[in-house]
Amino acid sequence: MGVPDDQTKLVLEEPGSDVNYAEETVFECFRSRVGWLGLFLLGLWSAAFIIDAFEKTLQANGELAHFVPLIIGQGGNAGSQAVSSVIRAMAGKEIDLPSEHSRPAGWVVAKESAVGALCGLVLGLFVWVVGFCSGVVSFHVGVVVCISLPLVSLWANFLGSALPLLAVRLRRNPAVTSAPLMTTIIDSTGLLIYFYVAMFYMSYAQGHRAEGGHHGNHQGNHHNSHLASAAYDGMPASIAQTGHALSN
Repeated sequence: MGVPDDQTKLVLEEPGSDVNYAEETVFECFRSRVGWLGLFLLGLWSAAFIIDAFEKTLQANGELAHFVPLIIGQGGNAGSQAVSSVIRAMAGKEIDLPSEHSRPAGWVVAKESAVGALCGLVLGLFVWVVGFCSGVVSFHVGVVVCISLPLVSLWANFLGSALPLLAVRLRRNPAVTSAPLMTTIIDSTGLLIYFYVAMFYMSYAQGHRAEGGHHGNHQGNHHNSHLASAAYDGMPASIAQTGHALSN
């Protein structure tokens, strides 16, 4: 089964219009796109508010700001690849649309999500290893990036594959709406994923270091007390008591 001809046509033409791209005027293109771009602009603006909300996290770990463009860019690139692949497959009638009798669309979304997660994992490991070995990034910030990239890429590929299918079902042009909408969502939600991973991981790492330091100090104090007690053994009682009092 393939995509119905009238729905496949939506990939290349504006819904509700009998004019194809070659016959469409500049004003008609402008009118069909400016509304969507205005909506997407408001979505992109929200990314600035998300950065402001995590200002304390950035101040405590300044290195995190270095990777904000990387996280946003990787999510957009991964999602754009998924959008292009799905639209090409729909235009070539290689996949079905969601229906009551067939579920290939779910398979497409699952496949693209898995691809995104694997690509993000490989790239995250690359950034972590190269950045840490070259001294560009600290160990813990590298771990945050290594965890965040697979999650962001998975989410981006999920959106990039699901939005074109949804657009066609709603009789909208996926070529016009899917990629910008995916990028808008990823710019905001990708930052949320990145900052929440950083917040939870850094809290865990700091708590683990504090616990290790407290345990080390406790052992050191116990060891010093033991040495002092051994040093006073065999001394006259009056001198040993004076030494114990001073050491305590």
